Amino acid sequence: MSAPNKFVPASLRALLENAVDYAGLYPPAALDLQTAFAKYMHHRESPHSWMLGRFVVGVDKLVELASLVTGRNGSLRPMSLAVVMRASEIAADFGDRFTEDLQKLREMQSATDPVLSADAIEVKVPNADPLEWLQGFQLSAIPAASWLQANLFFEVGFVGDWERRMRRLRAEASEAFGRRTGFKVRCGGLNAASFPSALQISEFMAACKNVGGDWKATAGLHHPLPKDDPSMGATMHGFVNLFTAALVHQFEKGEGNLERMTEVLEDRDPDSWTFTDEAMSWRDFSVKTSSISTARKHLAVSFGSCSFDEPTDDLADIGWL
Repeated sequence: MSAPNKFVPASLRALLENAVDYAGLYPPAALDLQTAFAKYMHHRESPHSWMLGRFVVGVDKLVELASLVTGRNGSLRPMSLAVVMRASEIAADFGDRFTEDLQKLREMQSATDPVLSADAIEVKVPNADPLEWLQGFQLSAIPAASWLQANLFFEVGFVGDWERRMRRLRAEASEAFGRRTGFKVRCGGLNAASFPSALQISEFMAACKNVGGDWKATAGLHHPLPKDDPSMGATMHGFVNLFTAALVHQFEKGEGNLERMTEVLEDRDPDSWTFTDEAMSWRDFSVKTSSISTARKHLAVSFGSCSFDEPTDDLADIGWL
């Protein structure tokens, strides 16, 4: 386990504060709700709780989660959720399914207020032109603005003309729930094919900046720096690399930064990074701590991980925690 008393430079803290959305319910951990919830409660009391973000839960688990919370008789501190709505491959069904899921979410919030609140909504959208399903979606999203205070993240994926779909979503659904919408990128999964390349992730970040969407990440991000997984035949991306690449793209001057971002994403050398209270540096790139904190509000919002121990233990092994 990582040492609890090591000084954490302010720039590293700004880079990773509330960064890990705990997704213990999801593979490969795939814990039952009671176990995952207990682990999240434990992590909230750990020396590195400053890195912990939301509890990730599927909409189908909300009733059970509400029961766990009400069983604590008001003994819990308020906690934020990232609620994963059901996906629909059939565009025509998307709006109705989203409406049903919003109703489940509203019932949960009413039963558990003020302990549980949805801070983020995540949904995988159909691989179809958004115009085929946006009307039904908007019919459910617009009324929810009166009671739901959550940011919405669309998971578009890398199928077909995904960047065009992102642009259409920003144009037509830019303020669902009366709040700014964003996008979610999946950086791994249960087989090698589910891991996008460093270039694809770079293209995703560039697209988000071009269309003006916030973004968060999920899957395959257990380690701060890239790490080979021989059993899967894939390289797992590093979450420090991911957040650093976003900052490079945001603040470094110059056109066509895809190669530069890809270079950041593929860097495995911890000596490439320097963290102080004043700034973070990656090789010859440097960014002030205050700028990191500002940027994190809209890019590199968080990343989902089914483990909290792996990210923190790996950071300790490198010597950063």
